[in-house]
Amino acid sequence: MTRFIAILLLFFCQVIFCQEYHFDYFIEYKNQERGGISSYFINSNESNYFLSRYDNDGTNFEARLYEKNSDLFHFFELKNLSNSVQITYKETQPRKKSNYINNYFIETNIEIINDSLKKIFVYAYSNKKKKRFSRKMEVLFDNTDVKISKEIFNHFFHGTLIDREIEYPNGIPTKVNIVYENGNKVEYTLTQKKQINTTIKANN
Repeated sequence: MTRFIAILLLFFCQVIFCQEYHFDYFIEYKNQERGGISSYFINSNESNYFLSRYDNDGTNFEARLYEKNSDLFHFFELKNLSNSVQITYKETQPRKKSNYINNYFIETNIEIINDSLKKIFVYAYSNKKKKRFSRKMEVLFDNTDVKISKEIFNHFFHGTLIDREIEYPNGIPTKVNIVYENGNKVEYTLTQKKQINTTIKANN
């Protein structure tokens, strides 16, 4: 992990212009059905940006930094070598809006289980009058006061929540369940939660 962050710091200084990003948590989730791993570097007090990393085959990774204020994605390829990580910048793109995604009607329900557990249900309907959800997301949170970027929930929900201002409880999600209209289910489980102290500085 230390080597990965060190190389990442060096590379960001070359491609993002005079900006600084601080991360104090590293969280990782496993897709229980497909076995894929999704990793995120977050700032618990600043939900405007986050860095996500995806494990494709255990050797090659994809990573991207999203900053909500600029609405830009910076894309990278990461490759594990014998004792280092090779990072290749791919491109920077503005986030593309989708009219199809925006056709969903969204409803939410927050449930306080006890002092240490919170849960939110998010329902997406394709037809406002027909109350049969097209997909449903159920998220269980821990008792921390961490603020999570709303765009991370959109990752879990496969783009359904783009441009939706939903208020989520504070806390790190420990389990995310997605249920589709056809009965298919996907479960993401928190496998790592580490406090870190990493600042990414970018120079001209």
